[in-house]
Amino acid sequence: MSNEKIRRCIYDLNMALEYNFNRIFALKLVEVNRKNDFSRVHNFQQNAPFDRYFWIANGETQTLEKYDLNFELQSSVGSKGFGPSEFSQAHVFYSEKNKILVHDFRQTAIKEVNFLQNDISHFKLNTYFYSPAFFSNSQVLIKYSDNEGFTDELEFKLVNIKEGDVANTIKIPIESTQHASKVFEGDFRLNDSFGVYFNYCVGRLFVFDRKEKKFLRSISTIDKTPPPRAEFKSFGGGMKVLVNVPSYQMFMDGFLDQNDYFWLLNDISNEKDTKVIDVYSVTESHGNEYQFSIKVPNLTDGQEAVKIFKVGKNLLVFYEDLTIVNYEILE
Repeated sequence: MSNEKIRRCIYDLNMALEYNFNRIFALKLVEVNRKNDFSRVHNFQQNAPFDRYFWIANGETQTLEKYDLNFELQSSVGSKGFGPSEFSQAHVFYSEKNKILVHDFRQTAIKEVNFLQNDISHFKLNTYFYSPAFFSNSQVLIKYSDNEGFTDELEFKLVNIKEGDVANTIKIPIESTQHASKVFEGDFRLNDSFGVYFNYCVGRLFVFDRKEKKFLRSISTIDKTPPPRAEFKSFGGGMKVLVNVPSYQMFMDGFLDQNDYFWLLNDISNEKDTKVIDVYSVTESHGNEYQFSIKVPNLTDGQEAVKIFKVGKNLLVFYEDLTIVNYEILE
C-alpha cells in the first residue's frame, strides 16, 4: 500500500482546473491475457454477477453474446431481423443469474431474456429513454433533461415501463446551474441493492436505493472536480452545439460491484501513460466513502482504457483500439 500526492493542472479554452489531493494505492493489476480487435459494434453489460463469463450486445450480428475469460464465444441469443428476438441497438443494462434485461434504443423497447424458460419478452415503450436504470422488472429510473434554464435541482424520474407514465420524481439539490442536463451528463450503474449515477465531467456520485426506490446520498470524489459551464459553440454551416467548458471528460466509466463498492475510471493522474480507478463505498457500513485506488496502464502504443467491469476476481479493461485485457487484481 502506498500514498501518492496527485498534482495536475488541466487547461482548456483559457480555463484551468488545478488538482492537489492524495490517493491510496492498495492493489495492482497483473495481465492474464488479452484479445485484439475484440468487437467493433458492441455494448458490454454494466454489471457482471457471474464468476467466469460476461455478455455483450453485438450490433453487427444483432445478438447477445456470452464470452468466457479467454474471450471465446460460448453462446448467443437472438437473431438478425427487426423484431422481438433482434437486438438491433441494444444496451445490456442488468444481468442476473438466469435473466438479462436489455434496453433497445432503436426499437424503443425493453427486452427480458429468461434463460430458465428459454424466452425473450418484448415490451414496446411509449417514449424514448436514454440510459435507463432498471429499478424493477416494471420500472426504470431516468435522468430528466428538459430544463435548460438555471436550476438548483437535478431531477430523476421513476417511469413505469409498459405505460410510459411517471410514478415518482426525485429532486436532488445542486448549485444553481444552467443547462444542467448537459453539465451533469452521465450514466447509471447497478447492483442488486443500489443504483449509482456517475457524471462524466463532475466529481459527484448520486446513490439510489433500488428496493426503496429513493435517493440516498451524494458522494464527492476525492479530486472534487467542480461542475463545468455549458454553452453553445458555433460550428460550420451555422450549426450550434451545446458543449461543456472545460470540455475535458475526467470520468470515463465505472461499475458497482456486489459488495457495494463503486469503481470509477478517472483520467486525473500524475502519469500520462496511466489512468486510475478510484473505489468508493456507497454504504455507510464501510466507513469512509473513498477506499483506495488502482493504476490502469495504457497499452504500449498509448491506447487508453475506456471501459471497465469486473468478472469474479478479475478486472476486464476495454481499450480505445478495441483491445480487451483480462487483469488479475493483486494486493
